[in-house]
Amino acid sequence: MTYNPADFSGVRSNWVSPDVVLIDAIESDTVDLPQPIRRIRATVAGNVKITTIAGTDVTIAILAGETRDIAIKRVWDTGTTATGLEGML
Repeated sequence: MTYNPADFSGVRSNWVSPDVVLIDAIESDTVDLPQPIRRIRATVAGNVKITTIAGTDVTIAILAGETRDIAIKRVWDTGTTATGLEGML
């Protein structure tokens, strides 16, 4: 199937879900994610310390069930209290 944005008129009947990476097991203070992610979601609220694609370290607060659109190359173990983290490629 070829994705053509012009085929969509506000209806996502052919929408293909993005790949999801479970982040909890790969949080690290020294190693980047295997590949950058573009969205992050938490099932349990808390703080998430991240390194953005641009190399900026920042801690964000995230609510349970909330999805944030942010390009991330690392999720830190230290400073991250949110759990059930999922990254979307």
